[in-house]
Amino acid sequence: LGVWAIDRQMAQRYGYEWKEPNGVLVLRIDENGPLARTGVAPEDVIVAVNGQAVETLTDLRNTLDQYRPGDTVEIEYRSRGESHQTTVTLVEAHT
Repeated sequence: LGVWAIDRQMAQRYGYEWKEPNGVLVLRIDENGPLARTGVAPEDVIVAVNGQAVETLTDLRNTLDQYRPGDTVEIEYRSRGESHQTTVTLVEAHT
């Protein structure tokens, strides 16, 4: 996806808070990654991928690991209290 994010447990350690009851908080988006071509922005909260709930970074990773580069997934996210959906085509992760 090209995203740096934290889950609630990690966020509390570093003083981040958000009002959403679930999901992972987007901190930064790789300008060359697939998520950069969507409406997702820092401070948004990713709550699901292809209908599978995302509560932790592990959930996000495990869900994305079910797909391959070139696959298209639907991302559900919350931005300023409103629900949104977007579609991204996955690419090979950069190391």
